[in-house]
Amino acid sequence: MFRLRPRLTTLLIITLAACVAATAAAYFARLHWFLELFSHFRVQYFVVLVAVALSYAAQKKFVGVGIALLCAALNIIPVANLFATNLDTQLPTGVDPWVLVSTNLSSRNHDVDAVVEHLVTAQADVVAMQEYTFRWAGDLTQLHDRYPHRFELPREDDYGLALYSRWPLLATAAIALGGSTAATVVDVETASGPVRVINVHLRAPVTPTGAAQRARQFAALAELTASTELPLAVVGDFNATPWSPDFRQWISGSGLQNGIGGHGVAYTWPTAAAPLWIPIDACVVNNRLSVVAQRRGNRIGSDHFPLVTTLVTNL
Repeated sequence: MFRLRPRLTTLLIITLAACVAATAAAYFARLHWFLELFSHFRVQYFVVLVAVALSYAAQKKFVGVGIALLCAALNIIPVANLFATNLDTQLPTGVDPWVLVSTNLSSRNHDVDAVVEHLVTAQADVVAMQEYTFRWAGDLTQLHDRYPHRFELPREDDYGLALYSRWPLLATAAIALGGSTAATVVDVETASGPVRVINVHLRAPVTPTGAAQRARQFAALAELTASTELPLAVVGDFNATPWSPDFRQWISGSGLQNGIGGHGVAYTWPTAAAPLWIPIDACVVNNRLSVVAQRRGNRIGSDHFPLVTTLVTNL
């Protein structure tokens, strides 16, 4: 015990210092692309800082308790603010809910049966898929009877997209966001009228080039969504958490709402490392749609969990 206590004290100091530095980096995320990476793990910082505070409290070291709790609060505030939403989750009378599933299939995933089973079990009406390769286009032909209306843009790299629908498609378009095709815009004739579904797969911000391109994509997405008068759902792999600066600026400037408001955060990536789970897949809607429920889907062999959102159209 005599040897353990100094080591524990050193470990607590190092852990607290690392969390303080990460918290500061997250708050200055707009200054540099590398600092922005720290903004995605606020929930993890909060959990670790609470554990550090409890450890210091057990040792009656209240300065450490105060610093840890202050940093914990600084990390949880941006997350808690996400649930201050204007979304109307009351089910309108006379309107049937419908299910929109967004799933990054992963170009390296070969578990076709898991994908098909999940979509059938989720009773998806519309499916937005990312990393839709030519192989996936062939593997999922068994779903064509279930989803007779499709808009497919398969690619050999990780940025192919597809939308499958039980209902007819009124209009389709491939959109270049920030210089690359990273979105499809599809108007779907749902049972409650036309709905516009924008399916996106934004660039990963793990290099200066990727971060700059994703920022341009969010700016282009803001222009694209600002002109939409139809009920609108923007879904897909944003490669950004809702508390990252680019995502927050897009939401705050667009008048849209993140579908997780009031429903809990669906941690969708990476499937293999639970302590690092972050919500980089999202469904964002305008005030013409109401999110009735949202949840994380089952494992499908991808490095992403699917995102299952139940919506109704506000007539």
